[in-house]
Order: sequence, then C-alpha cells, then structure tokens
Amino acid sequence: QDASVEAWCSYFGVPPIDMMLNSSAVCSLIARWTAHADSDPNVPTELWTSVRPELIPLPKAYTELHTELTSRITSEHPAICLVCGEVLCAEGKGACTRHAVGCGAGIGIFFLLQECSLLFVHGPRACYFASPYVDAYGERHGQFRGRPLFLYPARIEVVRRLWATHAIADQVVQSRSTSRQIIRNSYY
Repeated sequence: QDASVEAWCSYFGVPPIDMMLNSSAVCSLIARWTAHADSDPNVPTELWTSVRPELIPLPKAYTELHTELTSRITSEHPAICLVCGEVLCAEGKGACTRHAVGCGAGIGIFFLLQECSLLFVHGPRACYFASPYVDAYGERHGQFRGRPLFLYPARIEVVRRLWATHAIADQVVQSRSTSRQIIRNSYY
C-alpha cells in the first residue's frame, strides 16, 4: 500500500508526507495557525482537546431507571435519548425520529422503557438493539417482568463505540436487511 501512495504522490508531483512535515516552512505555518487559533476567542477550545464521546450514564438497576422515567413523563411508553437525556413519548407518533434530527443530525439512540430495548434511529428508519439491562445470569428474556435487571457495561460500551465511530446508520441498515421485524418508517 505504501508503494501505491508513493506512486500517486510521484504522479501528482506531491512530495512525500514525511518530507513535508519536516519542512521548516510547513512547521512555521502550523505554528502560526495554532498561535492564531489560541489568540482568537471565536475558535472553540473543544477543537484542541481530545474528549472521549460518552452517552448519558444509566442507573445500575432497571427499576431505578423505570422509577426515574415514569416520574418525568406521563406517557405509557417513555423513551430516553442516550445522547442528551431528554425523555420522550414513544407511542408511534415519530417523536424519537424528530428528536434525532435536532439532537444527532438524524442519528439517535434511545432506550425504550416498556420494551426494555434500545432503539437506533437513522433518518426515518429505525431498528431494535439488545437491551443494556440483563438478569443475574447475563441474559435478556422476552419476559423480563418480575426479574431484577442490571446494567451490562460491556453492552453499553458496544453502543458507545457504534455511536462514536458513526456506525449507527450501518447498524440500522444491516438490521433492517436481516431482521424479520421491521419498524415502519418514522414510527418512533
């Protein structure tokens, strides 16, 4: 692969990258840019810091989350956005889809309380994803009522990585192409 990059650089007359980075002209140009950015109050400091993107923290126990969400909204089917923490009504009127447009440019991750599952949204399309809450044996059953469920950190990390690497859209497309259960467009 390096040979092909070198061949393309040679073809277009571009010097090798290591030569460009070691150039005093390039180094002084970069120094001027960063000095300007440091002195300009209009340049956000977030551009210069490396921050690990995080989803909102969820309670360790499902019952804690249930109590919290049902106290914040009167809907029979509450959903919480895992990006910003807003609680929505997920009763099939497109609230999650509309929220995802403003919160994540059309990409959203929601926890559906009554279904005890995650919902990934990409534009008008959505798919279910495994619940971050499991029983004491690490299993998620269709009949979860009556069983204590606890947060499974490894699953939340998988979701965080999907979100941080911009792979939610791919997950929605893949799930919809292989699943027998397809959610109607803009339903949630």
